[in-house]
Formats: sequence, structure tokens, C-alpha cells
Amino acid sequence: MFADPDNGLYPDNGFKYTRKENSKRIPLFEALELADGRSAVIYHHNTRFKGGHRLEIQKWMDRLPTGTLAYYWRHWSPRTFFVVNPDAEMIRRLEKFAERWGENGQLVRGNSRSLPDDSCKQATDRKDEAMAKFDARKLVDNLAESDIDLLLLEEFAVSGDFVAWFCSRAGVQDARLQKARRNVWDSDGESDIVLWVKADGQSIIVLIENKINAAEQPSQDERYHIRGPRLVKEARYDDYVTVICAPSRFLDGLSSGSTYQHQVSYEDIAGWFDAVNSLRAAWRRDVFRQASDPAKRSYVMQVNRATTAFWRDYWEHLRQHHPQLLMNQPGNKGSGSTWIDMKAGTFPKGVGLRHRMDRHVMALVFENRNVEELLNVRSHWPEDIDPAQRGNGAELLIRVPQVDPFEEFKPQKNAVEEALAAAHRLVPYGRVLHGTSAEP
Repeated sequence: MFADPDNGLYPDNGFKYTRKENSKRIPLFEALELADGRSAVIYHHNTRFKGGHRLEIQKWMDRLPTGTLAYYWRHWSPRTFFVVNPDAEMIRRLEKFAERWGENGQLVRGNSRSLPDDSCKQATDRKDEAMAKFDARKLVDNLAESDIDLLLLEEFAVSGDFVAWFCSRAGVQDARLQKARRNVWDSDGESDIVLWVKADGQSIIVLIENKINAAEQPSQDERYHIRGPRLVKEARYDDYVTVICAPSRFLDGLSSGSTYQHQVSYEDIAGWFDAVNSLRAAWRRDVFRQASDPAKRSYVMQVNRATTAFWRDYWEHLRQHHPQLLMNQPGNKGSGSTWIDMKAGTFPKGVGLRHRMDRHVMALVFENRNVEELLNVRSHWPEDIDPAQRGNGAELLIRVPQVDPFEEFKPQKNAVEEALAAAHRLVPYGRVLHGTSAEP
């Protein structure tokens, strides 16, 4: 664990999250929480401490756990790295590092003192007080389903207890995670999160539909029962279960004929986190509470009927005439919905097609890639395919006719067909950064 606050450690007394300058500091109780049961490195920018930097370093080491080491870098701008709960290998490497850099820095060893009992109690009391006052709902705006997807995926990946609890709500007892993925596509749509677990001698796939406020789509629950057996066969697993995860108000509105086998509410998940004694769990608890209450979310999409109809017609046109291009069935759309994402079954992870109607381009998007990588493999490509950099991703672009998502689909069908023809031209390049040639 590495904590890198700009200004470093700060006394618990007087620390308030609401003060702007504290966004660059870490209070002592948080540092102790981060280092609880693990090795941690805490950055500290040395201050104009009365008595000098060595007394300042000793002050913090007296408050950190027994065995803490500190590396004081005094060249240019003085700073200290506190190494908490180091193992033998970390100590060996730190000693070697200090020897290598010589007079530029100094390895400082503690005096083998931990916090006195009363100081430990005070630190624990301060932590409990901070948790009682902590409320992530004041810090989080514009929660989207993708935010909840990522938070759930992270918890599944790092917490076996959470996996076991969540799966028990889906009728799978004593589950142990083997693999977890989000946004799992096939020809019948997308599963928000998929877990592969072992439980009681069986191998089970858990398919999760996550809803924060989007409307349930026609036959969306039934399509999970098409994808489930397919995934079971591919993985050679024994069975699958389907779960819908959403605020209670959404679950209460499901039709009596819903074919989701199990339900897990955001409120129940918040309750699970509430029973975990840490600031990190308190953050997750409040995120789920925020997501459960529409009155406390600052953004509610205003549905644009014309755009919603256009997207549905676009999706239906793909299904009928371009089945090799996969697009998730759209729900209600707002006035800002001007980009349509799709995939081809041959695409590797992190590659997709995007029809940017507001920019009049069809883009082949490579997430977390640099345009230089595309230029390095380019050879005899058509002149109308342009490599470009956009944020953290590289793209191949083809200019296409104007398509207006605020107008009816049918009169624009020919323009859409030209855009989709460009998409088909880009498909062979989807693996160009994965060792597969894409020469026409």
C-alpha cells in the first residue's frame, strides 16, 4: 500500500475533511488504517518543524507502529518516506537503496516504541469519531450504473467475505471466486457483471444485472437465460443463476413475471458495508445509500422521446441487417446521447466501434493505447482512415455522412448505412495491435 498525499501526514487533532488544505494531507488515523495488517509506505513532505526535520521524523515514528523505518531524502526538497510494517525483503531493499544513494538521503530506524496504550486508545477513538462523521453522500455526484459496476467488481475481486455474502443471497452458499468480469457481450446482449465461482463441489456462473435508474428493457431478464446456458457450456461449469441488483424501489416495481431468479438490493449491500469497521467500507456504504435515493442524486436524465426512438430503430436495423455488429439494446436516452457503441465478435478486450454522430465519424477505439502504436504498424492503409489520439485512447477514424439522432431514423437510413459500411471496413483492423495483420 502506498499513500502519496502532496503534503504528507497531519495530526488527527483539528483535521477536518471540509478544509480545502486538508485535501493534500493524510491524518494519522487514516495512515494507521491503511497500514493495518499490511506493509505500507506513507509519503511526508517535511515542514518547518520546530527543532528540525530529524525531530519531526522522530515525532511521527513515535506514533507509527513498532518497527517502522523512515527514509529521509534531503537533496533538493526534503521529504520522508515512512515504511510501516516492512518485511525482511523490504528492509533489505531499503538498506541497499540507502547505501546506493549515500549522502543524498538517510535511513532512519525507530526506537522500537509503539504508541503507549493511552495513545492507541486515543487514535482508535479518533478513528471511530471520524467514521461516525463520515458521509460520502456529500462528496459523490452524478452516480451512474458504470460506477456501481466498478465498485462491485472491485469488492468481488478483493473480498472473499463479500463474494460469499452476495452469492448466498443468490442461493449459492460458501462461494469462492474464480474469476469476475463486467460488460460481458454476446449476440444476445450484455451481462453487467459475471462471476465464476466454486461452491459445495460445484462450479456456478452468477450473472448480475445492475440497475440504478434505467428502465427495464423488453425481454432483458429472459435474455440472461439465453446467455447463461451458453456460458455454462463454454466454461464447462455445472449451472448458472441470475441476479438483479438495484435499489429497493426498483425491485418493488418489477413485474410478477420477472424471470430473474434472485434479487439483491442496494440497501442490503449498504448494510453489509456498514458492518465492516473501516473508512473504506463507510465510503462504499454511503455510495450505495446515495444510489438508492433518487432525491439525493444531483443528476436525473430527462428522456428525449425522439432520440430514444432513433436509438431503438438503429439497434433493430443492426439486428436485422448487420448481425455481426453487436450493440447493447438501448433504453431511454437523453438529448446528449449522440455516440453509439458497438462491437464485433472478433474484437479483443478494450477495442470497440463508436459512431460519433455529432462529429460525423465512425471510430475504431483502442482503449489505453497511444496513436504512435498505430502509426508503427501502419502499412498501405487507405488514405481515408485517419489515426488519431483521443484522451487515453487511440483511434482509427473514417468520415461519414451526417446523422441526426433527434430526427426520425427511416429518412436517414441511407446515411446510417454508409456509416455502418465504414464500420465494416474498420472491423479487420480491430486486432492490428494484437499481432494480426489488417491489410485489405
